[in-house]
Amino acid sequence: MTIHDTIPNSRDAEIQLIGSVLLKADVLDHSVGLRPEHFFSDDTRALFTSCDQLWMEQEPINLTSIVDRLQSSGTIEIAGGHKNIAAIISEAHQSPTAAHYEYYAGIVKDGANRRELI
Repeated sequence: MTIHDTIPNSRDAEIQLIGSVLLKADVLDHSVGLRPEHFFSDDTRALFTSCDQLWMEQEPINLTSIVDRLQSSGTIEIAGGHKNIAAIISEAHQSPTAAHYEYYAGIVKDGANRRELI
């Protein structure tokens, strides 16, 4: 049993959120109140943080810009390095639509709220 099995979180929802952002970056403009600290996994938190920063700066959000942001901020290793980033983004691209962004955000925030109670 791993820590991911015992502490409230949903890695799948975190990855689907990133997939939603990659498909339609303006989902970050919706006021669902999602913040990087809601993410349980360091790697998906780092990816989301980079996406959020790029969005705020009105920069494109794609693999190249995300990796560049992670490298320039010194967080590429927190995100698990190039192979892990590519694997997460590849999995995130399995998301067929960004329409369920708020649903996934709710799951991620719920996990964060439940972790605060522990």
